[in-house]
Amino acid sequence: MIELQTPSGTVTVEPTEPDTTGAVVYQLTGAVRGSVHVTISHHPHQWDQFTTVRVSLGSVYDLCTESAEPLPRIRGRAYTGHVTNFPAEDYQPAEWREQWVYGPTGAPAPRQAAQTLTVVMRACGDHYRSRSDLSKLREQARRQQTPKLVEWLRDMISGRDRDEAASIAEAASDRAQGRVCTAAWWTVARWWLSTQDPMLLLLLADGHGTFAHQARVRPQMAEVMEDSAREVRRRGDHFRAELEGLTRPRAGTAAGK
Repeated sequence: MIELQTPSGTVTVEPTEPDTTGAVVYQLTGAVRGSVHVTISHHPHQWDQFTTVRVSLGSVYDLCTESAEPLPRIRGRAYTGHVTNFPAEDYQPAEWREQWVYGPTGAPAPRQAAQTLTVVMRACGDHYRSRSDLSKLREQARRQQTPKLVEWLRDMISGRDRDEAASIAEAASDRAQGRVCTAAWWTVARWWLSTQDPMLLLLLADGHGTFAHQARVRPQMAEVMEDSAREVRRRGDHFRAELEGLTRPRAGTAAGK
């Protein structure tokens, strides 16, 4: 049992036993009544790293659906929301962020209710993070969430591969068009030298859409598309690394089952 002093009054928190997904439900009584759901989750920028703790008000976090549990209520009003604890990284301490709390109409919760529920969520999250079996819960959460993450990553990798191929093809087309326009400009220049026909000067001029303009701009456009292809490839490589991390056999997981 945990007893919390909040802006709305005293709240008593009682954790249940972890379920098979590695999640723990905290039952609330006192100034707040309902439940809080806490689980390990993947890092939003590194999906194969299960290093964040997500706390949800009255809802199960399983990437796609939110199962109905008693929503926390303060003076009869129900609230939804969540807060996520990010691990220490890049010399930054672990911190709670990505927080929101909404009231029954979908509007942001009043200040006192939001402060109360923030105290409750963080307390539940800190209790979960301090559990002696946290490593086991992490592996359970990984097994639960990995199939959906793998499905999403494969879709995103396929999309990035298509985008990269399209950018490379467009860059090749731009370079080819640039070479064609360059060759055409020099051909017209040789004609002008031999004929001195003033009409040919119109073809040699550097205006929008002319041979000179296209010969100069097309290679620049190709460079832009090549840069785009490299950036798409970089993002795709990141997704591939995450996918490999999720699908790679993990030593010692059998002992935690």
